[in-house]
Amino acid sequence: AQSNIPSESYGYFIEILLQTIRDEIASCLEKAYATMDVDEACRLLHLKNVKELQVFLKKIFHIFETFFGSF
Repeated sequence: AQSNIPSESYGYFIEILLQTIRDEIASCLEKAYATMDVDEACRLLHLKNVKELQVFLKKIFHIFETFFGSF
């Protein structure tokens, strides 16, 4: 998606949009599946590898913990 932007100045907004979409997809996956294959999660979230998935999940967990406390 970022390779198709009309100007480099759009890059910042595209990154925000991609992150928002990724967050929404992750929210839906959490509700729809009890378990999921790591490679499938990477594919659905448009992440390149397991390392990117780990970074994404740590960020999501940190946000959850900040608002709702640890469990």
